[in-house]
Amino acid sequence: MPLADGLEAEIHVHEGHLAGFSYAEVEFNNIGEAALFEPPGWFGREVTEDVRFSYGILARDDGNLGALALRFPHAK
Repeated sequence: MPLADGLEAEIHVHEGHLAGFSYAEVEFNNIGEAALFEPPGWFGREVTEDVRFSYGILARDDGNLGALALRFPHAK
């Protein structure tokens, strides 16, 4: 999805045990570009450094909705 300044957001929409969980990912050319980035209002909170949102954690909880709900209190 095109963003300002020629950037693109890649939208990830999950199915299965992560149905309802989606996120936007933006890649930058350098740290300075990332620091200047102002996300659009429709972006949710920043989770880059939140280990609960790592692929390893998400994959490990495959099919375990109870564990997912504990890690993501707002997940339904």
